[in-house]
Amino acid sequence: MQLIYAFAPPLPLQPFSRFALTMNGLPLTGRDEDGVLWSVKKPFVGWSARTGTTGTATQRWQQHGAWLGEAHSTGRTLVISGDLRVRPGNGAEGQAQHLKLVAALDQLMGLIPDRDTAPLVVDEDGLRRHVRARLDGDPSDPVWVNPWMVRYSFQLFAPDYRRLAGDGSGPTHSATTALPSTSGGLVFPAAVPFVVDAVVVSGEIPVLNSGTAPAPVVASIKGPVPRPSIQRRETGEVMTFDLDVLAGQTLAVDFDRRTVNLNGVSRRGSLRGRWFELGPGLNTLKFDAAAYSPTATMTASWYDAWK
Repeated sequence: MQLIYAFAPPLPLQPFSRFALTMNGLPLTGRDEDGVLWSVKKPFVGWSARTGTTGTATQRWQQHGAWLGEAHSTGRTLVISGDLRVRPGNGAEGQAQHLKLVAALDQLMGLIPDRDTAPLVVDEDGLRRHVRARLDGDPSDPVWVNPWMVRYSFQLFAPDYRRLAGDGSGPTHSATTALPSTSGGLVFPAAVPFVVDAVVVSGEIPVLNSGTAPAPVVASIKGPVPRPSIQRRETGEVMTFDLDVLAGQTLAVDFDRRTVNLNGVSRRGSLRGRWFELGPGLNTLKFDAAAYSPTATMTASWYDAWK
């Protein structure tokens, strides 16, 4: 039986220095070690656009206008379409090239995340961002344009509506402070007076979020420290934790998931105050406690985040 392949022009290639896409550790753009050329249709659906909202409107009873319900952003749906190509050939060479294409397609289908989410990393114009996503629905059947070119398309769903900086391997920013303190500071009387400057620890961490959405932040407090607290200086909002963090213990406060864990055990009930978001721009977190401890520290780790 003879196979008839329909002719179709290839998807437009993107300059790899300006656009690259990696899914679950697999580069979807560029030429691999077997000579297979991978390309992705750009822009791909769902990356640059805003996500939807759960907000609803209810008509006012016997009045003009409507009442607005609470609104939250929904997850992000992404559609990735691309093609794989090898150098055409005749006879044994052509067969070998075709088998390379089959192996590359198998690798792609095998690495599409289905049960758990995996990083989808986009490098665009020098900016690296990612989401965590998994397969949504059934992928379309690959279309063989000819023995040396195949097209694919599949849909992913990211439960977090934000696009986060970096490749997902860990927070892109981290900073540490001790509790506020001042030590030293003397002026010696002499013919030419001189000053020994005081050493001041502010207890503050500037959390700069360069994106357009609230940043996911985790604050890790290491003891010993009694009744630690975290304040957002710009608004005066304070979260106090009604417990003592002992030496060797760590209190992990996740502002995004709204969890409070002491050495991995939930202590959310110790929170006094309300959760607050770390929005775009500068957010200054101040570390404090019921009593001073010279070895206590707080480390804030975060990603820049975009809608």
